[in-house]
Amino acid sequence: MSDTPLWRIRVAHVCDVVAGIMVAQALWSHLFGGYRLGAEPFVLSTRSAGRILLEVLVLVALRHVVLWRPSLRDRIAGSLRARSWSSSPVSWREAILASVLYLPLVTVYLWPQLAQPSAVPDLGDPLFSMWTLSHVADSAARGFAGLLDGRMFHPSVATYAWSDLGLLPGLIATPFLWLGIPLAAVYGLLIVAACWASGVTLFALARATGAPWPAAWMGGALLAFLPYRFAHYSHLQMQGVFLAPLALLCLLRALERPTAKRGLLLAAAVAMQAWWSTYLGAFVIVALGGVTLGWWLSGRDVTRAHVRAIVIASTACVLLMTPYLAGYIRARDIVASRPREEVALYSAEPADYRSPNGHHAWYGAHAPIHEKNAERHLSLGVAPWALAAIGVATAPTSLTVAVATGLLVTLDGSLGLNGAVYPVFYDYVPLLRPFRVPARFGLIVGVFLAWAAALGAGRLWRARATPWSRAMVLLVGVAAIVETRPALALTPVPTTMDEIYASLPSGRDATLLELPVRRLVPGEFSVDPWYLYQATFHKYRLINGYSGHFPPWYHALGEASAALPDAWGFEEIATRGPDFVAFHARLFGAARYQEIVDAVTDRPEYELLAVSADADGEHRLYRITRIARPVSQPD
Repeated sequence: MSDTPLWRIRVAHVCDVVAGIMVAQALWSHLFGGYRLGAEPFVLSTRSAGRILLEVLVLVALRHVVLWRPSLRDRIAGSLRARSWSSSPVSWREAILASVLYLPLVTVYLWPQLAQPSAVPDLGDPLFSMWTLSHVADSAARGFAGLLDGRMFHPSVATYAWSDLGLLPGLIATPFLWLGIPLAAVYGLLIVAACWASGVTLFALARATGAPWPAAWMGGALLAFLPYRFAHYSHLQMQGVFLAPLALLCLLRALERPTAKRGLLLAAAVAMQAWWSTYLGAFVIVALGGVTLGWWLSGRDVTRAHVRAIVIASTACVLLMTPYLAGYIRARDIVASRPREEVALYSAEPADYRSPNGHHAWYGAHAPIHEKNAERHLSLGVAPWALAAIGVATAPTSLTVAVATGLLVTLDGSLGLNGAVYPVFYDYVPLLRPFRVPARFGLIVGVFLAWAAALGAGRLWRARATPWSRAMVLLVGVAAIVETRPALALTPVPTTMDEIYASLPSGRDATLLELPVRRLVPGEFSVDPWYLYQATFHKYRLINGYSGHFPPWYHALGEASAALPDAWGFEEIATRGPDFVAFHARLFGAARYQEIVDAVTDRPEYELLAVSADADGEHRLYRITRIARPVSQPD
């Protein structure tokens, strides 16, 4: 260092200061949209945050050309006074006690779900998730034959891969479904179990990283009832966030002492997260990268053992995921990418973190309907942010730097195309293009927030070990937990099949078409999820379907359904190859339904099998006895 010319040291210091200012400028652009000062031709304004960060990378590279040692990383680590840390094992006694103590809280907060296990918040995505659970169980009974070819959108193939697969919850549900427990009840109890498991795994992560028992338990409760998870209460796949703390704990232990065994455990945790939800699997991988970056920036060295463990983990994860990803490969023409404008719609903005969702007990009644979509009600509460700031901003260590970096990376990820990094990934990493909703990164933000809040509460707990100070910490923790309380309004789901389907011949490998197709009924979701739910009882292939993607021909089928009772509509429907067709009066409207029934009577290819009626109106089931010749759609 003494032989280094003074000018190099000064230039390096100037570059470091400028880089810090530019990073702050990028953050300002993120949060407040930048600024514009002056008038033409003398205007000073911010550029996009992504462009600023790219310029920072160039500046940092030039800085290291001028002066390699001490590097910018060395200066950051020194200024942060980053200290070493080591994870501690969590005893089974502690884990069991925490698990048991979460049960009363789960019972109180999720009582509406426990009182009615088969009830759901809406008749849309929950019914689709029930269909996926049933499909996995049916496929498992056949040795997983036809797993990827879900029995919908017939004759399309690999339709199970057109949405988030949810293989792991299906495998968990399978033995319960084989025992005859109603599908809707299994679904509801899976939701409850996922909330409870989130508390247990976050407790284990916080306790292993040094949080005292009360603080770790509080952090688990914050994740168990994370407000944003209830914005996704209709999405079983999004409830699988309880696996993220396990992946983070496996990563930290692999970084602390890299071995082949720890690399394999990390791979297993990431694979299980992806088996529950491909969304969360991809987002957790990004989060792990952020934690690793923070660990390195804090002054920790990367050794050959680290590289070897990372290679083992990556290879094992790819091997575990290859059969699972085969469906996406087969369905690549359908799920290849999302349009940029659609991804932008579901990319959060910083203000969205102040927007509560309608399932929040305290703020839900005042929650505004998001002008764009409900996926962006990202409020995570107030108290967790305050505790998290204490956890990561006071007396930094390599651990808190890693937690803070992971939090910032996932926070930026939730901004999607409004963020600094995601636009680059969207343009140059094709694997991220099928994901429509970057805002769902908010669930992983919640994991880091609960973890950091546990560390912050732990620091307060240890700062002044007096009864009064600890009572205040407990009071803040209780307030944070009370703030998360959800308010659930649920609708019961029948656990038996509608009467009309009892007339379908049993044991036949036949195809059914339900009409109307993809008709939006006021106050309800698309009717297609209901058709899928009924298919879990009668087991027929459906031409109907519901997923994150739709086949190109499905729109034309919807137009044919809307054209009824015109002759073209009947003939176009018949050419799709159904063996049976069901008509539902409530969805068509009484007058139009009667017109359709009168028109069907005159068509020889439609043979009436059954008529049933319930509180929703009449239903009719027909057998198609011959396929009509296709005709051109009228102008």
